Amino acid sequence: MSAIFRKSNGITVYQEGERRERGEITLDEAAEILNVSRATAYRLITSGVLPAQQLCSGAPLIIRLDDVQEDNVRNEADARR
Repeated sequence: MSAIFRKSNGITVYQEGERRERGEITLDEAAEILNVSRATAYRLITSGVLPAQQLCSGAPLIIRLDDVQEDNVRNEADARR
């Protein structure tokens, strides 16, 4: 089903490494970088400290590596640890 959806909507298949090329990381990777739990990283997003996008319901969060490395994000993660 997903292959048909992708083909009919012109969506290319994910290629390993393309996220990294765009400077994007997963929620789990953000949590690891910030040395916090996945739940705490998610709370940083929902509170507006860490910018993230979700293109549609159920899609993975899109987090920019540059945003995770901002001082205000790291300071807030330190405070929540």
